[in-house]
This record gives sequence, structure tokens and C-alpha cells, in this order.
Amino acid sequence: MKSVHFKRRTLRNPEVTRGPEGEKMYYTVYEVPEIGGNTSYQVDYESSRTRGSLTFITNHVEKDGIRFYLD
Repeated sequence: MKSVHFKRRTLRNPEVTRGPEGEKMYYTVYEVPEIGGNTSYQVDYESSRTRGSLTFITNHVEKDGIRFYLD
């Protein structure tokens, strides 16, 4: 399974990582406070192949056969 890693410590600062096919993937991480005091994270990403948004409640999400990690 292919994977992509995002860094949580880069909150609100645009960053670059490698996409599942080795392409540059630009992303921004946002903290999303939830009712009950829990916090999730939203990652908006874009590359030459795809664009989207992911919500992380745990440290990884699977989408379209790719595992995305928020480290």
C-alpha cells in the first residue's frame, strides 16, 4: 500500500511532501476543535495529480488505496 506523510507541527504553514507517485504534494494542516474537548486535524493538499482534503481523528486515514499519515 502506498503512503503519504504529513507533519502536524507545521500548523497553518504551507509545506511540501512527496505524493504516492513521488510527485511534490503541497499541504496545509489546520487544527479543528470539537465539542467535548477533542481535537481533530484537517489537511488540505494539492499535487499535479490530485487535490483534496482529509480529516484526521487518529494518526492515519486510508483513501483510494493510499494510507495518509499525520506525524
